[in-house]
Amino acid sequence: MYWRLGTGTGKSAIAATLSNMSESSYILTITKQLQDQYLRDFKDFRVVKGRANFNCQNYLNQSCSEGKCITEGIDCKFSLKNRENEIRRDNTCPYYYQKYLALNSKTVISNYYYMFLELNYVKDFEKRELLIFDEAHNLESTLMDELTLEFSKGDLKEYLNYNLTYEKIDELNNSKYTNWIDFINEIKQGYIEELEKLESLNKIELIEKIAFVRHQIGDCNRFIDNLTLDPETWIFDWDEDNQIAQFKPLKINNYTRTTLFDYADVCIFMSATILDWKLFSKWLGIPEDKIYAIRRKSPFDIKNNPITAFEDYNLSRSFIKANAPRSIKTIDEILNKHKNEKGIIHTVSLKCRDLIMDKLDNPRLITHDKENKTEVIEKFIKSDEPLVLISPSMGEGVDLPGDLCRFQIIYKLPFPDWGDKQINQRTGIDREWYDYKTCLNLVQTHGRGMRYLDDYCHTYVIDNRFKSYIKESYPRNFLPDRFRESIKGMEIDLEEKNRL
Repeated sequence: MYWRLGTGTGKSAIAATLSNMSESSYILTITKQLQDQYLRDFKDFRVVKGRANFNCQNYLNQSCSEGKCITEGIDCKFSLKNRENEIRRDNTCPYYYQKYLALNSKTVISNYYYMFLELNYVKDFEKRELLIFDEAHNLESTLMDELTLEFSKGDLKEYLNYNLTYEKIDELNNSKYTNWIDFINEIKQGYIEELEKLESLNKIELIEKIAFVRHQIGDCNRFIDNLTLDPETWIFDWDEDNQIAQFKPLKINNYTRTTLFDYADVCIFMSATILDWKLFSKWLGIPEDKIYAIRRKSPFDIKNNPITAFEDYNLSRSFIKANAPRSIKTIDEILNKHKNEKGIIHTVSLKCRDLIMDKLDNPRLITHDKENKTEVIEKFIKSDEPLVLISPSMGEGVDLPGDLCRFQIIYKLPFPDWGDKQINQRTGIDREWYDYKTCLNLVQTHGRGMRYLDDYCHTYVIDNRFKSYIKESYPRNFLPDRFRESIKGMEIDLEEKNRL
């Protein structure tokens, strides 16, 4: 079943109600923050998270992902195995204790990444009656990430003394999957031998390395299993900036059933931004006659969430160098207009973020990196100052209701990165997919500042390609009418559309 529910229609409450009506259920979300939100709202559910979120009881200042049960393969006295005494919070590893509660709970809340590994490889959790995918528009990209295998050139040199040369990279780039398997088996064997050496040393300071090597071996095994299922839909890619070799899927339609859908009698996909349910089901490998679509519009008044599109600055690759510095004046004017209000600037890229931070000397601006994103968001939420959060990755997964976001700026059209080989080749076999993803990013970003019925937020788009883009054939079909109606000056276009 597919459910497209507009923002404000109470998706979480619907998911909770359906779970309570079922004998057993999973609710999967995209982030740990959304898991916690479910737990705050529905006290009887159980959340399960990965090992890295808990501290090991045997090692001081180590997470459970680097504990003895991982690095040494022992049966930790705090684990659930071979227990003769009662399982309690005070005598059980915190990771395993929350897992124990989840295993014995009617409804389990988890994130996509954790449950994918649990269901497919750990296998402590079993099939349930109901599986709900919240924010289901993320499912395809999440599975693509989960199925990807990566090798860092630095890690290969450090652990295996293996020099990943550019000759080897070219060979992998131009060879078939059989050569990839030979290469991966070679790397896996190297890690197996390295693991034996590390374990024989029996030194506590090596636990992080042992955990990493074990993880790499497991990733190699999982990848080979996945690759052989549909070998022609994979690519090799080289990330020059981060020096990482990557094996990526172009499509995941042949993997969803066995890796996720078979673990429930009924699957429900919930999202406010499933823009075309037939394409959505096709990309997930679900036959149209096996899906039942339900749509409900958002009750929000679009007058409270207007979009103002500027027409002065073309921020395409060819013109951004000349136009970006000129656009700073417009951003500054918007900030002054909302000088007493919090807001977000969505930059799409790190380069655009850095340019704005450098050119716009404004103490209200705060930003984050990969490591401190959660902390910066908390600072932004708790502050009484009219801060402005500037980020390339705040388009979804963040709940900023009311005064936490009264305005936002979409600096540049959020096209998927054409320079990414996976995106480029996927677009080559499915042009609709590229525009679908762009429209999905636009609609999701627009929804960041409007979170409840009486909420309001003004969105500004700096990139002047915006209006012409949304008139093109694919975007015109994908973008909801309510989104288009929010754009000032687009009323005539909608009348024309209705006459066609």
